[in-house]
Amino acid sequence: MADFEVAGRAIVHAQTQDVGAIPYKPTYTKITGRVTAAILFQQVLYWWAKSGSRPFYKFRKACTHRRYTPGDSWVEELGFTPAEFDGALQVIGTKITTGVSKNEVAASNTCAALVLYWTDSSRVTWYMVNERLAYAAVGLAYNLQCPDNAGFWDYLQSNISGITFDTENTQRIAPAHGTRAEALPQPPTEEVHEIVIPQEEPAKPRARRKATVEPGDPAPSPARRKAPPDPRKDTPAIQAAHEVAGRYPPKELWDEIITLLGEEPRRPLMEECRYNWVERGYNPAGWAWLMEWYRNGRVPPRPGAGHGTRSAQPDPGPVDWMAVKQQLGPKEDG
Repeated sequence: MADFEVAGRAIVHAQTQDVGAIPYKPTYTKITGRVTAAILFQQVLYWWAKSGSRPFYKFRKACTHRRYTPGDSWVEELGFTPAEFDGALQVIGTKITTGVSKNEVAASNTCAALVLYWTDSSRVTWYMVNERLAYAAVGLAYNLQCPDNAGFWDYLQSNISGITFDTENTQRIAPAHGTRAEALPQPPTEEVHEIVIPQEEPAKPRARRKATVEPGDPAPSPARRKAPPDPRKDTPAIQAAHEVAGRYPPKELWDEIITLLGEEPRRPLMEECRYNWVERGYNPAGWAWLMEWYRNGRVPPRPGAGHGTRSAQPDPGPVDWMAVKQQLGPKEDG
Protein backbone atom coordinates (compact mmCIF):
# COMPACT_ATOMS: atom_id res chain seq x y z
CA MET A 1 0.00 0.00 0.00
CA ALA A 2 3.02 2.31 0.38
CA ASP A 3 3.34 2.32 -3.42
CA PHE A 4 -0.22 3.60 -3.71
CA GLU A 5 0.56 6.37 -1.23
CA VAL A 6 3.64 7.53 -3.17
CA ALA A 7 1.73 7.41 -6.46
CA GLY A 8 -1.17 9.28 -4.90
CA ARG A 9 1.11 12.07 -3.70
CA ALA A 10 2.52 12.51 -7.19
CA ILE A 11 -0.93 12.53 -8.79
CA VAL A 12 -2.31 15.08 -6.33
CA HIS A 13 0.71 17.32 -6.75
CA ALA A 14 0.33 17.34 -10.55
CA GLN A 15 -3.41 17.99 -10.36
CA THR A 16 -3.11 20.84 -7.86
CA GLN A 17 -0.93 22.80 -10.28
CA ASP A 18 -4.06 23.54 -12.34
CA VAL A 19 -5.46 27.05 -11.88
CA GLY A 20 -8.62 28.80 -13.00
CA ALA A 21 -11.53 26.47 -13.73
CA ILE A 22 -12.31 23.64 -11.31
CA PRO A 23 -12.03 20.35 -13.24
CA TYR A 24 -14.10 17.29 -12.39
CA LYS A 25 -12.08 14.10 -12.02
CA PRO A 26 -14.47 11.11 -12.33
CA THR A 27 -11.84 8.78 -10.85
CA TYR A 28 -12.39 10.43 -7.46
CA THR A 29 -15.96 9.08 -7.37
CA LYS A 30 -14.42 5.65 -6.75
CA ILE A 31 -13.28 7.11 -3.43
CA THR A 32 -16.35 9.13 -2.45
CA GLY A 33 -19.24 7.47 -4.28
CA ARG A 34 -20.78 10.91 -4.99
CA VAL A 35 -19.94 13.51 -7.62
CA THR A 36 -20.30 16.51 -5.28
CA ALA A 37 -18.11 14.83 -2.65
CA ALA A 38 -15.48 14.05 -5.32
CA ILE A 39 -15.39 17.69 -6.44
CA LEU A 40 -15.13 18.95 -2.85
CA PHE A 41 -12.38 16.42 -2.04
CA GLN A 42 -10.22 17.45 -5.01
CA GLN A 43 -10.72 21.13 -4.10
CA VAL A 44 -9.70 20.51 -0.48
CA LEU A 45 -6.56 18.81 -1.81
CA TYR A 46 -5.93 21.85 -4.00
CA TRP A 47 -6.12 24.34 -1.11
CA TRP A 48 -4.13 21.98 1.13
CA ALA A 49 -1.28 22.05 -1.41
CA LYS A 50 -1.59 25.82 -1.92
CA SER A 51 -1.30 26.38 1.85
CA GLY A 52 1.92 24.38 2.08
CA SER A 53 0.28 21.23 3.50
CA ARG A 54 -0.92 23.12 6.55
CA PRO A 55 -4.47 23.71 7.86
CA PHE A 56 -6.34 26.44 5.98
CA TYR A 57 -9.59 28.24 6.75
CA LYS A 58 -12.56 28.80 4.49
CA PHE A 59 -16.12 29.94 5.09
CA ARG A 60 -19.15 27.80 4.25
CA LYS A 61 -20.98 30.63 2.47
CA ALA A 62 -20.94 34.42 2.19
CA CYS A 63 -21.21 36.06 5.61
CA THR A 64 -20.40 39.21 7.58
CA HIS A 65 -17.35 37.83 9.40
CA ARG A 66 -14.47 40.30 9.41
CA ARG A 67 -12.10 37.73 7.85
CA TYR A 68 -14.44 36.89 4.99
CA THR A 69 -13.72 38.27 1.52
CA PRO A 70 -16.33 38.19 -1.28
CA GLY A 71 -16.15 35.01 -3.32
CA ASP A 72 -13.96 33.18 -0.82
CA SER A 73 -16.42 30.57 0.46
CA TRP A 74 -17.10 26.97 -0.50
CA VAL A 75 -20.61 27.67 -1.79
CA GLU A 76 -19.43 30.54 -4.00
CA GLU A 77 -16.29 28.77 -5.22
CA LEU A 78 -17.93 25.45 -6.14
CA GLY A 79 -21.36 26.72 -7.19
CA PHE A 80 -22.97 24.35 -4.66
CA THR A 81 -26.03 25.08 -2.59
CA PRO A 82 -25.41 25.04 1.19
CA ALA A 83 -27.23 21.71 1.39
CA GLU A 84 -25.09 20.20 -1.38
CA PHE A 85 -21.91 21.35 0.36
CA ASP A 86 -23.04 19.99 3.74
CA GLY A 87 -23.86 16.62 2.18
CA ALA A 88 -20.52 16.42 0.35
CA LEU A 89 -18.54 17.37 3.46
CA GLN A 90 -20.36 14.74 5.50
CA VAL A 91 -19.08 12.07 3.09
CA ILE A 92 -15.38 12.98 3.22
CA GLY A 93 -14.93 14.84 6.50
CA THR A 94 -15.25 14.59 10.26
CA LYS A 95 -15.60 17.59 12.56
CA ILE A 96 -13.25 17.60 15.54
CA THR A 97 -15.10 18.76 18.64
CA THR A 98 -14.67 18.34 22.37
CA GLY A 99 -14.40 14.65 23.14
CA VAL A 100 -13.53 13.62 19.56
CA SER A 101 -10.00 12.24 19.20
CA LYS A 102 -8.12 13.30 16.05
CA ASN A 103 -5.93 10.20 16.29
CA GLU A 104 -8.90 7.84 16.46
CA VAL A 105 -10.65 9.53 13.54
CA ALA A 106 -7.50 9.53 11.41
CA ALA A 107 -6.84 5.86 12.16
CA SER A 108 -10.38 4.77 11.27
CA ASN A 109 -9.39 4.46 7.57
CA THR A 110 -12.86 5.44 6.36
CA CYS A 111 -14.01 7.88 3.71
CA ALA A 112 -15.15 10.31 6.40
CA ALA A 113 -11.59 10.43 7.76
CA LEU A 114 -10.09 11.92 4.57
CA VAL A 115 -10.57 15.49 5.83
CA LEU A 116 -10.57 16.77 9.42
CA TYR A 117 -12.04 20.16 10.27
CA TRP A 118 -12.83 22.25 13.35
CA THR A 119 -14.15 25.70 14.28
CA ASP A 120 -12.05 27.96 16.52
CA SER A 121 -13.19 30.50 19.11
CA SER A 122 -13.55 33.26 16.49
CA ARG A 123 -16.04 31.15 14.47
CA VAL A 124 -13.52 30.38 11.70
CA THR A 125 -13.53 26.82 10.31
CA TRP A 126 -10.16 25.19 9.52
CA TYR A 127 -9.59 22.20 7.21
CA MET A 128 -6.82 19.60 7.22
CA VAL A 129 -6.12 16.64 4.93
CA ASN A 130 -5.42 13.26 6.54
CA GLU A 131 -2.47 12.87 4.19
CA ARG A 132 -1.51 9.20 4.40
CA LEU A 133 -5.09 8.00 3.99
CA ALA A 134 -5.93 10.56 1.29
CA TYR A 135 -2.85 9.86 -0.83
CA ALA A 136 -3.26 6.10 -0.47
CA ALA A 137 -6.88 6.41 -1.59
CA VAL A 138 -5.95 8.52 -4.64
CA GLY A 139 -3.14 6.16 -5.60
CA LEU A 140 -5.45 3.16 -5.37
CA ALA A 141 -8.22 4.92 -7.34
CA TYR A 142 -5.88 5.47 -10.31
CA ASN A 143 -4.69 1.85 -10.27
CA LEU A 144 -6.10 -0.22 -13.13
CA GLN A 145 -7.12 -3.04 -10.78
CA CYS A 146 -8.95 -0.67 -8.46
CA PRO A 147 -12.49 -1.83 -7.58
CA ASP A 148 -15.42 0.56 -7.86
CA ASN A 149 -16.78 2.44 -4.85
CA ALA A 150 -18.79 -0.53 -3.62
CA GLY A 151 -15.60 -2.47 -2.84
CA PHE A 152 -13.09 0.36 -2.69
CA TRP A 153 -12.89 0.91 1.05
CA ASP A 154 -13.01 -2.78 1.94
CA TYR A 155 -10.00 -3.31 -0.30
CA LEU A 156 -8.17 -0.26 1.07
CA GLN A 157 -8.80 -1.17 4.72
CA SER A 158 -7.52 -4.69 4.19
CA ASN A 159 -4.28 -3.47 2.61
CA ILE A 160 -3.29 -0.43 4.62
CA SER A 161 -1.63 -0.34 8.02
CA GLY A 162 -3.05 1.68 10.89
CA ILE A 163 -2.71 5.42 10.40
CA THR A 164 -1.75 7.67 13.30
CA PHE A 165 -2.54 11.37 13.02
CA ASP A 166 0.58 12.50 14.89
CA THR A 167 3.17 10.48 12.98
CA GLU A 168 6.89 11.11 13.03
CA ASN A 169 8.97 11.31 9.86
CA THR A 170 5.92 11.38 7.61
CA GLN A 171 7.13 11.24 4.00
CA ARG A 172 6.24 14.08 1.64
CA ILE A 173 7.26 14.75 -1.95
CA ALA A 174 6.86 17.59 -4.41
CA PRO A 175 7.59 16.08 -7.87
CA ALA A 176 7.76 18.20 -11.00
CA HIS A 177 4.66 18.39 -13.16
CA GLY A 178 4.31 15.27 -15.30
CA THR A 179 6.80 13.13 -13.34
CA ARG A 180 5.82 9.46 -13.13
CA ALA A 181 5.42 8.09 -9.63
CA GLU A 182 7.49 4.95 -10.38
CA ALA A 183 10.56 7.06 -11.27
CA LEU A 184 10.47 9.24 -8.15
CA PRO A 185 13.40 9.05 -5.72
CA GLN A 186 12.85 8.24 -2.07
CA PRO A 187 11.13 11.36 -0.68
CA PRO A 188 12.81 13.40 2.06
CA THR A 189 11.50 13.12 5.58
CA GLU A 190 9.96 15.94 7.57
CA GLU A 191 8.78 15.79 11.14
CA VAL A 192 5.08 16.50 11.47
CA HIS A 193 3.75 17.71 14.81
CA GLU A 194 0.31 17.55 16.34
CA ILE A 195 -1.84 20.35 14.91
CA VAL A 196 -2.90 22.88 17.52
CA ILE A 197 -6.19 24.63 16.79
CA PRO A 198 -5.46 28.39 16.53
CA GLN A 199 -7.11 30.37 19.29
CA GLU A 200 -6.51 33.43 21.37
CA GLU A 201 -4.48 32.82 24.50
CA PRO A 202 -5.42 34.58 27.73
CA ALA A 203 -2.87 37.05 29.01
CA LYS A 204 -0.50 35.60 31.56
CA PRO A 205 -0.69 37.21 35.01
CA ARG A 206 2.38 39.18 36.02
CA ALA A 207 4.58 37.68 38.67
CA ARG A 208 4.27 39.47 41.98
CA ARG A 209 7.07 40.09 44.38
CA LYS A 210 6.94 37.96 47.43
CA ALA A 211 6.01 40.21 50.30
CA THR A 212 7.38 39.70 53.79
CA VAL A 213 4.74 38.12 56.00
CA GLU A 214 4.95 38.88 59.67
CA PRO A 215 3.70 36.41 62.27
CA GLY A 216 -0.02 36.90 62.85
CA ASP A 217 -0.67 38.52 59.46
CA PRO A 218 -3.53 37.01 57.41
CA ALA A 219 -2.54 34.81 54.50
CA PRO A 220 -2.34 36.75 51.20
CA SER A 221 -5.12 36.11 48.71
CA PRO A 222 -4.10 34.18 45.57
CA ALA A 223 -3.51 36.19 42.40
CA ARG A 224 -6.60 36.40 40.20
CA ARG A 225 -6.11 35.26 36.63
CA LYS A 226 -7.67 37.13 33.75
CA ALA A 227 -10.63 35.24 32.34
CA PRO A 228 -10.24 34.03 28.73
CA PRO A 229 -12.19 36.01 26.09
CA ASP A 230 -15.78 34.97 25.48
CA PRO A 231 -15.92 33.40 21.96
CA ARG A 232 -19.49 34.68 21.53
CA LYS A 233 -18.17 38.24 21.35
CA ASP A 234 -16.86 37.75 17.79
CA THR A 235 -20.05 36.27 16.35
CA PRO A 236 -21.77 38.28 13.57
CA ALA A 237 -24.83 38.82 15.79
CA ILE A 238 -23.02 40.37 18.78
CA GLN A 239 -20.75 42.46 16.54
CA ALA A 240 -23.77 43.81 14.62
CA ALA A 241 -25.56 44.71 17.85
CA HIS A 242 -22.45 46.50 19.10
CA GLU A 243 -21.98 48.47 15.88
CA VAL A 244 -25.63 49.58 15.66
CA ALA A 245 -26.07 50.48 19.34
CA GLY A 246 -22.54 51.73 20.02
CA ARG A 247 -22.28 49.40 23.00
CA TYR A 248 -22.33 45.68 23.74
CA PRO A 249 -25.59 44.16 25.00
CA PRO A 250 -25.66 42.57 28.46
CA LYS A 251 -24.06 39.13 28.40
CA GLU A 252 -27.26 37.64 29.78
CA LEU A 253 -28.85 38.37 26.38
CA TRP A 254 -26.00 37.14 24.16
CA ASP A 255 -27.28 33.62 23.54
CA GLU A 256 -30.79 34.86 22.72
CA ILE A 257 -29.40 37.61 20.43
CA ILE A 258 -27.18 35.10 18.58
CA THR A 259 -30.22 32.87 18.02
CA LEU A 260 -32.38 35.83 16.96
CA LEU A 261 -29.93 37.46 14.51
CA GLY A 262 -28.14 34.34 13.20
CA GLU A 263 -25.13 34.50 10.90
CA GLU A 264 -26.58 37.27 8.68
CA PRO A 265 -28.27 40.00 10.77
CA ARG A 266 -30.69 42.32 8.95
CA ARG A 267 -28.77 45.55 9.48
CA PRO A 268 -31.26 47.96 7.86
CA LEU A 269 -34.06 46.75 10.14
CA MET A 270 -31.78 46.91 13.18
CA GLU A 271 -30.80 50.50 12.39
CA GLU A 272 -34.42 51.53 11.81
CA CYS A 273 -35.53 50.01 15.15
CA ARG A 274 -32.62 51.60 17.03
CA TYR A 275 -33.19 55.06 15.51
CA ASN A 276 -36.89 55.13 16.34
CA TRP A 277 -36.19 53.84 19.85
CA VAL A 278 -33.83 56.71 20.61
CA GLU A 279 -35.87 59.32 18.71
CA ARG A 280 -38.95 58.56 20.82
CA GLY A 281 -37.01 59.24 24.00
CA TYR A 282 -36.66 55.68 25.30
CA ASN A 283 -33.68 54.64 27.41
CA PRO A 284 -30.66 54.34 25.05
CA ALA A 285 -29.32 51.54 27.25
CA GLY A 286 -32.46 49.44 26.70
CA TRP A 287 -32.60 46.54 24.25
CA ALA A 288 -36.35 46.12 23.66
CA TRP A 289 -35.85 47.69 20.22
CA LEU A 290 -33.90 44.55 19.28
CA MET A 291 -35.53 41.87 21.43
CA GLU A 292 -39.11 42.95 20.59
CA TRP A 293 -39.24 45.31 17.61
CA TYR A 294 -36.63 43.49 15.51
CA ARG A 295 -38.14 40.12 16.45
CA ASN A 296 -41.56 41.35 15.23
CA GLY A 297 -40.00 42.61 12.00
CA ARG A 298 -41.22 46.21 12.24
CA VAL A 299 -41.22 49.42 14.28
CA PRO A 300 -44.53 49.66 16.20
CA PRO A 301 -46.71 52.75 15.76
CA ARG A 302 -46.29 55.58 18.23
CA PRO A 303 -48.35 55.30 21.43
CA GLY A 304 -51.83 56.76 20.81
CA ALA A 305 -51.42 56.83 17.04
CA GLY A 306 -54.79 56.19 15.40
CA HIS A 307 -56.70 56.67 18.70
CA GLY A 308 -56.50 60.43 19.39
CA THR A 309 -59.08 61.69 16.82
CA ARG A 310 -62.69 60.76 17.22
CA SER A 311 -64.89 60.26 14.19
CA ALA A 312 -67.39 63.10 13.50
CA GLN A 313 -70.93 62.56 14.88
CA PRO A 314 -74.08 63.73 13.02
CA ASP A 315 -75.69 66.97 14.33
CA PRO A 316 -78.90 66.00 16.23
CA GLY A 317 -80.52 69.39 15.52
CA PRO A 318 -82.60 71.49 17.99
CA VAL A 319 -84.06 69.72 21.08
CA ASP A 320 -87.88 69.57 21.49
CA TRP A 321 -88.01 70.27 25.23
CA MET A 322 -91.85 69.99 25.39
CA ALA A 323 -91.67 66.44 24.07
CA VAL A 324 -88.98 65.63 26.62
CA LYS A 325 -91.15 67.05 29.46
CA GLN A 326 -94.15 64.96 28.40
CA GLN A 327 -92.00 61.82 28.33
CA LEU A 328 -90.77 62.49 31.84
CA GLY A 329 -94.36 63.01 33.13
CA PRO A 330 -95.58 65.45 35.84
CA LYS A 331 -93.26 66.05 38.73
CA GLU A 332 -94.64 64.64 41.98
CA ASP A 333 -94.54 66.77 45.11
CA GLY A 334 -92.36 65.55 47.83
